[in-house]
Amino acid sequence: MFTLRAPLTAMSLSILLTACGGGGDDAAPADKYVGTWDIPCEVDGSISVLGEVTLSKASSNSVSGPLTWRIFRNTSCSGAPYSTITLQAAVTIHGTAEIDGKTVDQVTETLGDDASKDVYYVTGNQWFESPEGSPSGPDGFPTSLDMTIASTKR
Repeated sequence: MFTLRAPLTAMSLSILLTACGGGGDDAAPADKYVGTWDIPCEVDGSISVLGEVTLSKASSNSVSGPLTWRIFRNTSCSGAPYSTITLQAAVTIHGTAEIDGKTVDQVTETLGDDASKDVYYVTGNQWFESPEGSPSGPDGFPTSLDMTIASTKR
């Protein structure tokens, strides 16, 4: 995930991003995040950022892997990137909650040395997360979900 949001503003793996995984009641919570996710283009001023994260299952409730950001000197994520950054990413699922009638995973996402709480919702091959600046509940997890931006599983 990992939001997926521009790395300059502490993007989560989100935007970080998700698809279907596992099929029955015996599927582990982390299974749906395993694979390679394309994080959509995000604009920050006069630059844009495109991401990709490849997650492997670390335990029944966690995944980890490399997150690569490609940074462009335009607002369309086009042409050759002028910089590429790769960081280790990890997601730990702590439980679930209900937001707008959807069951979301409450997660801690770690990107490099930074950790933060987020909520993720996976449906089909799409992974959604909370919007930047979302209010948090007493448990510290965001209380809203952004269904307009999704990462896509390859």
